[in-house]
Formats: sequence, C-alpha cells, structure tokens
Amino acid sequence: MLGNIGEQIQLIIGDILENKNMSHVFLRVQILVHLFKNDKLSQWLKSEQFGYKDDLLPEYRIIKTPLVGSVERYCGFGKILRDNHMVLPTSHITDIQIRDILTINRCKEPFNKIQNMAQEKKPLCLMLHSHAIDLLQEGLPTGYHIDQCWQELQHTTLAHIVEQAKSTLLQFLLEINESLDLNVDLNSNANKKQIENAINNTIYATNVTLGNNSTISANDSTIVGGTENTITISNEAKRELENITTQIESWVNDIEDERADIVDAICSIREELASRNPRPKFLKTAFNSLKAVGVGVIANKVTPLIDSAMKIVSTLN
Repeated sequence: MLGNIGEQIQLIIGDILENKNMSHVFLRVQILVHLFKNDKLSQWLKSEQFGYKDDLLPEYRIIKTPLVGSVERYCGFGKILRDNHMVLPTSHITDIQIRDILTINRCKEPFNKIQNMAQEKKPLCLMLHSHAIDLLQEGLPTGYHIDQCWQELQHTTLAHIVEQAKSTLLQFLLEINESLDLNVDLNSNANKKQIENAINNTIYATNVTLGNNSTISANDSTIVGGTENTITISNEAKRELENITTQIESWVNDIEDERADIVDAICSIREELASRNPRPKFLKTAFNSLKAVGVGVIANKVTPLIDSAMKIVSTLN
C-alpha cells in the first residue's frame, strides 16, 4: 500500500485549502484512485483532467447559460445597425425540452482549460447550429437578423465551476475521513461500500445511496424543511433562480461601478444553489445585496429580476 491512506487524504486537503495548483492535487488524488480501486472515482478524476466524453456529468458542470448573438437591425432608409453581443430571448419557445437544450450548457472541457479561462476573464462560447438561429429569430422584432449565435459562459460562471470541483473533492475527502475506518483493509466489502456512498453523495450527488441499498433522488424533489435553516429545493425552483441569476449576470459588463461586489454576490448565489442544502436567509441576503449596488438603467432592469427571485426564496422558508 502506498503509505497511510489517512496521511494521503490530509495532504490533499491541505493542498486544496492552501490553494495549490490543481494539477498537483490531481496527482495526489491518483494515489487514492489506486488505493480505492473505485471506477467512479477513477472516471471522475480522468474526466476532470482530460474532459468529459459521455453524458455522466456532475451537477456543477450543468449550467444554465444565456444565448448571445451577432445581430443586424434594419432601421430604414438603408441604414443597418449591428450588435455583436446581443442577449437573445427564449421566452417564446414553448417546448421546455428544446429550450433546455438551447440554454443549458453541459460543460465537458478539461479542468485546466476552464480554470485558465476564468483567470484570464475570458468567456467560454459554444456556437449553435443554424437551426437554432431560425428558432431564435422568431423571438425578435421585424427587421432584426441573427448572423450567428452561441451559448456563453462568463468567467464568473467558469470560476464557479472551478470552485465547485474543489469543494466537491474536499467534501468527498472529509466524508471519507469521517466515515471510513482507515485502519481496516480497503479491500473489505464494508469499506468499498463506504467509498461508494461518499462518491455518490458528493461527486455524483444526483442520487444519494442509503445503507439499505435504497436511494433518494435529488431530482424533481419537493421543498421540505431542514435543520439549521437549510432546505431541499425543487429542480423547478432551482432552475428559476439559476435563470434569474444568469440574466442578472448578463448585465454585469454594462456596470462600471461596484462590479466586483456584483460578481461576488453572483458567485455566492451560484455556490449556495449548487449546495445540497441551500439556505433561504443566505439567498435572500445575497439577492438583496445585488439590489443595493444596482444603479440607473441597470437597476431598472435588474430590480424586477431580483424581486422575482425574492418571491421564490420566500416560499422556501
């Protein structure tokens, strides 16, 4: 065995908390992969390092994202105005499945690429098919013409994916450290089950495996009360709050003052929504902080969105 498993976990936790390069952290995790001999953990590590190839994605990589396009607008008398970065409406698309296909990004890029783009404050863009242009064109007034369109993940969203990947790994390690008897043979069936439970409960948190071989689903759940002001939030409410946050985020580039405060608030909201037990009071405070820094025309656009979010959050108490 390659050293004490507890020591390996402690080293990785220390590296994460000290914000060391994740390439270095992933190399240490490779030791755990070898020790645990768990296919899910091995696949997660490989996918984070080199990119996801299949449809099995952690929830933090499935992102609601705005659609942006390069649009020409005919103004009459032969005059044409061009907007190279116009947020395109999707509310006219009544088929929810099609709308989700267009507005939900399944981010499969390698971790290092996402991290580098976040640090360089570059968006990640995914061009859409011409069929999507025809559908989105229907939502624009007469005289508007879409040349091309794409999904766009802002650098704040990419930074959120990075932090969620770190947080997920840290949570997994802490759970293993707490629940696994590290002095017992790792090949025992009991320990294999503990490892499997920790992976399902953190990295692939959609279904949480229970001790009696049953599962509880985090999808399509109803809102129920929790302890310490936490909740289980329905997918519908979560999507609505994520959509509102994405719309607010699309206005950030138009704000010169207090931009850092807005970005911080958006990241906080995304991180809280991604947690297994979001806190209503925290969400309410974060959305209120966005309203406080909004000014002028931007405030007029953002305030109704925040009010909508507050209504949803108020139902979670």
